[in-house]
Amino acid sequence: MSVEEIVGKIVLPVLKENQCEEYPYSKSGSGMRIFHKGTHFFVTAEHVVADKVQENTSISRPPEEILVPANNASREFIPLTEKINVDSQNDSFDNDIAFFKIQETSSSNASVKSERIDCNVKPGDELLVFGYPCQKNVVDCDEKKITRFIKAYTAHFTARTNLCHSRISVNLEDGETLDGVSGGAVFIKSNMKLCGMMLSEDPNRTGLAEIYNADVIYKIMDNIIAEGKV
Repeated sequence: MSVEEIVGKIVLPVLKENQCEEYPYSKSGSGMRIFHKGTHFFVTAEHVVADKVQENTSISRPPEEILVPANNASREFIPLTEKINVDSQNDSFDNDIAFFKIQETSSSNASVKSERIDCNVKPGDELLVFGYPCQKNVVDCDEKKITRFIKAYTAHFTARTNLCHSRISVNLEDGETLDGVSGGAVFIKSNMKLCGMMLSEDPNRTGLAEIYNADVIYKIMDNIIAEGKV
């Protein structure tokens, strides 16, 4: 898998509908397309598609209010037909992940195929993180224009911390943050296989971030299919 395939085809910006009648879009985060056992999924972090209503309470948006461009330059959106509920398997399961089924008519070449998932990653391994940082992506309601800019960050794998999570160290420029990159894809640089999904940056340590392990994402998709949820 090449960087060209990833940029603008696999990793995509996530928008939400808002109350602006003239241009009802708000930038929310990032996400990725995965093709697994005949099913097209769009996967992102749950907090990307939810609205915070209180300090510890969020409400997830319905699929029709989540807007994902068909590609980085497209004015058309991917039809997300349903959000798939994922049940917690045990106490260590993190539910900050969202799966949507895509009504896909185009080629699966625009998705990460599940055989391209690899969690055989070691401390110090080089990574590439793809996402749409808020500092570079702007929705201009007056001009009715969305600026889309995907960035590839270099990073290093630090350690797997539990079933769902690993820590990585991302190389950032001065003043740069990972805001907006949540839901983006993390690849092993040497083989360009998916090893995780970006979750969040440590607020106390610049560049230290948490990712959702790709092998758990794979198992969740297996369970979704086995339980007949798609």
